[in-house]
Amino acid sequence: MDLKGYHITKKSNLYSISKMGLVPKLGRRSASVQDKSALISFTPSLKTIPIWKERLFKNESYDDLVVLVFDLTGIEHTKRYDSAGDFFTKNVISQNKIRVLQLYDKTSGEIVSLKKLEDNFYKILFDKSQNSDNIIILEEKLEKLKIQQVKLTNEQKTKVLEELATYEHEKWSKWQYLIHWHAVKGENGELLIRDDDLAKIKTGINNTFKGMNEEYKQEIRESVLETFYILRENDIVVHIADLELLSKLELIEHNRINRWAGYMLSCCEIKDGTYIIPYEKVQLWENEKQTHYNNLTEKQKDSDRKEVTLIMDAIEHCSTEAKLQDQMK
Repeated sequence: MDLKGYHITKKSNLYSISKMGLVPKLGRRSASVQDKSALISFTPSLKTIPIWKERLFKNESYDDLVVLVFDLTGIEHTKRYDSAGDFFTKNVISQNKIRVLQLYDKTSGEIVSLKKLEDNFYKILFDKSQNSDNIIILEEKLEKLKIQQVKLTNEQKTKVLEELATYEHEKWSKWQYLIHWHAVKGENGELLIRDDDLAKIKTGINNTFKGMNEEYKQEIRESVLETFYILRENDIVVHIADLELLSKLELIEHNRINRWAGYMLSCCEIKDGTYIIPYEKVQLWENEKQTHYNNLTEKQKDSDRKEVTLIMDAIEHCSTEAKLQDQMK
């Protein structure tokens, strides 16, 4: 019997999959089991789909998701021994092998939501008190992958941009927290930036990302992963390879940190070489970093949105170049 693989993803990814197939990528699935390889994860059993929906798309509706199924004949794959017992491959799965899974009610013959995997199939399968005739109430029917672009609506685009802006605020808050936590508090509530923090800030301002040490580079790489996942999962970036996109995000993040650091230092008083953050700025930034993005004023949110705009502009430029290169091949 041929082994099938099931892979859950967003409907918005269908267009790129129909053009390029499933391509090994870095993603939340890898991160969820501390694996940083570029791969395609899948499960050989429909009953684990609700587990991966919860892990990867907790806040998404089943109506916005799709389960893909493919025959694994000729595709090298490996079992991963983790909590969900799934599999992975580092091979590209071509689009002509992929089908969209649809679930049909055996009684009515009507198409039912993927949520049935969670509500009925998955739970009833393990409920031994149920009559055995009712254990499997669904059957699968496969449909050829339709080649049509699922474009993000304006509402979806706004949601993605706000998600990116939320993370920008989180990153800034963590960075500012470290500076404030290390600083020495003055008599009037001002903060004296610690000498070693000041040295790191000035090193960053005066160097390109390439010129920084490996410890710093690793911190930057970790800090951009969430942005990377958001972009990839929403199919914002199609024509840029994973490592190229990560490199671009690292450079943008380095510039973002140092742009803010330069502004912060410009707000400081300098006494005997010590940079002092005035009390009013301490109070302002403390309030901002302790406030969730959703509760910021629109003016405060705009600063994070501007950072997202810079990211998107840089990515768009890079993506356009990559697309043109693909067309010339």
